[in-house]
Amino acid sequence: GAAEAVDAFAAAAKAGPSGAALSNLGASLLEAHRPREAAEVLARALALSPSLAAALTSRGYALAEVGDLRGARESLQRAVEVDPSHATGHNNLGHFLRAHTADAAAAVHHGHE
Repeated sequence: GAAEAVDAFAAAAKAGPSGAALSNLGASLLEAHRPREAAEVLARALALSPSLAAALTSRGYALAEVGDLRGARESLQRAVEVDPSHATGHNNLGHFLRAHTADAAAAVHHGHE
């Protein structure tokens, strides 16, 4: 389950801290409903690998869950900027915009009508 994934990714990140390893740990913390810890770990991942779209996306969701909607939007927008051809990034940003803003035009642009 989620707790086992957190433990496994924590061990991997400790053994070889990298942006990817920390991104995996952050995503598993998010899945385990630990968004504050996830956001902190994902910030460390991005300090090592600033253009890691998966970490940017996960951090966006973690920040949204702790109420930092501005940070969430910035992180999700950055994920689209670093990987503009990645449909999932646009979908994630569109979903966020639709759920958390009145910016319907932006939501439609990113695939959420």
